Amino acid sequence: DMLASLSLEVGDEAIVPLLEPLQPVLAQSLAAPHTLTVRVACLKAVASIVPHVMDKQHRAHQQALQALLPACFSVLHETLAAGDMGNSKECLNSFIDMANTDAAFLRPHVDTLLSAAFGVAGANVDENVRHLGLELMITFAE
Repeated sequence: DMLASLSLEVGDEAIVPLLEPLQPVLAQSLAAPHTLTVRVACLKAVASIVPHVMDKQHRAHQQALQALLPACFSVLHETLAAGDMGNSKECLNSFIDMANTDAAFLRPHVDTLLSAAFGVAGANVDENVRHLGLELMITFAE
């Protein structure tokens, strides 16, 4: 959460130079054996960085962050499997934020995104979580 807050406060000039050394840290933090809480916080950090790299001059950074998306989807799946609706909502909101920033960022993983969103929308989960799954589909489609 600290990195997510920091990226909103300091802007592109401060965040972009940190992305190269942060990328392996983010990749490692998204993986087990870290707790779901740590992994969800990392997913939120990735989502907060996306707006800073959406111009053409940061294409390499975009691709590095896109490479983290499969691990991000795994975090969502694990929160759902654990019945952790609070963290599931955080994950879904992060994906919605990424789709709002630029749906093209998520396009390389559209199959996984839509599968996850349909799975959530049709699952026997908290109604608010189900609505977020639908919102993710709609936001991406727009």
